[in-house]
This record gives sequence, C-alpha cells and structure tokens, in this order.
Amino acid sequence: FSHMSPSRNIYGMNVQRHPGIKYLVTLRNLKEVARSFYPFINNHSPEFRSMWGGFPPPFSSRDDAVDFCIDNKELIFGHAKGWWN
Repeated sequence: FSHMSPSRNIYGMNVQRHPGIKYLVTLRNLKEVARSFYPFINNHSPEFRSMWGGFPPPFSSRDDAVDFCIDNKELIFGHAKGWWN
C-alpha cells in the first residue's frame, strides 16, 4: 500500500468501509521536500527524460524548485488531504 491514497477500489484502502483498520500516514516537512526536489529532478538523465517526452523538465535554480513546491501545494499535500477527509 506504500504511496497510495485512500481508494474505494482497493480492499483495505477504503477507510469508511473498514473503520477497524488503523492507518499510518507519514509526511515530510514542505521545506525538506522543496530542498530535496531540486537535486531529485535535476539528476534525471537525458535518456530518462527522452523516454518520458522531456518530463520532468530540469529546474534552472533551487529557487525555481522551491517556487514550484509553493505553487503546487496540492501536488505535495493532495496525498495527505485524501487521508484526512
């Protein structure tokens, strides 16, 4: 179940249907995510990017990576929000 959000389609992942199951969701601090995002994205090889149609595009600076994380909070926090609701 690693990295999955709650789902009605996967047994055990439907929180409302299985209230007796305990779940543990771990999140990283947004500052840590932003800090590690730059080297993670920029270390993808050109071969990897070509397989994915140029995705992910490299960041030109660490500030660009931080701005991306701030501008796309739903991408970062959408997983946690799915569990919270």
